[in-house]
Amino acid sequence: MSIIGTYRSERSCRITVAGAECVPFVDQVLRTASLQADTSVRGFSFGLQVSYDDRQSFVGQQTGSTQFQVGLFGQLDFGTADFSMR
Repeated sequence: MSIIGTYRSERSCRITVAGAECVPFVDQVLRTASLQADTSVRGFSFGLQVSYDDRQSFVGQQTGSTQFQVGLFGQLDFGTADFSMR
């Protein structure tokens, strides 16, 4: 099992010609989290992956996106048989 999470915030501003006030130029947040779990039982491996991504900007049009993904995976391992002729 693995769990990963990140949070990143970036803020920058610039001073305009009109005044000494610092106007936001970059103001964004990125949040991500993911979980993966897998196991194996009698030659069959299976697992689950879940991830969440959220990106937000607080300058201008204040764009952003959010994604949520779920994935299931599995693998079946077959053994070989010996069919020798006698």
